[in-house]
Amino acid sequence: MSAEDLLRFRRAGRPELAERIVPGHFGDEAMETRKDGACVHLGRPGLPHHCSIYDVRPNICGEFERGSWQCLEARRFAARVPGAFNP
Repeated sequence: MSAEDLLRFRRAGRPELAERIVPGHFGDEAMETRKDGACVHLGRPGLPHHCSIYDVRPNICGEFERGSWQCLEARRFAARVPGAFNP
């Protein structure tokens, strides 16, 4: 989560998004997560794997590279924790 993201939330009329920031992985701030480890904004009615704040999502979400070491670590976590990342 960057300062730019927080500013964008406010400019988009979504200041409540900045209130759901928590300490994240790798020493950065992040969006709040559910008990299963998934972002609280993951899932929309009928679309469980879609981002509900896609239009204003944090920059890192768009930059997160499929197959990167962070992606692989998240997959390893999901394999170890039953129900992780499955709304």
